[in-house]
Amino acid sequence: MDPDNVNRRCEQSDMAFLLMNIAVIPDDVVKKCDFSVHGWSKLFKEEMESYKQNWSGEGEWKYQCAELEERYAAFVTQKQDSDT
Repeated sequence: MDPDNVNRRCEQSDMAFLLMNIAVIPDDVVKKCDFSVHGWSKLFKEEMESYKQNWSGEGEWKYQCAELEERYAAFVTQKQDSDT
């Protein structure tokens, strides 16, 4: 298989992963990427790196971890209690 086909297959795998996680990808990043063009994954990675560098949200940038899941579960419980 030639290198270009290998790259395309890797991008197809990246697209499947991206679609499964689209809800947690920042809208600003998604809007800047043209997913119909071969090579979109490079731009996507650059945009995610830029987004993380310019992160102005609460706290530090983190990937999913046990602490983050516990904080989210507490948030959901608090919202459910306040909604009832």
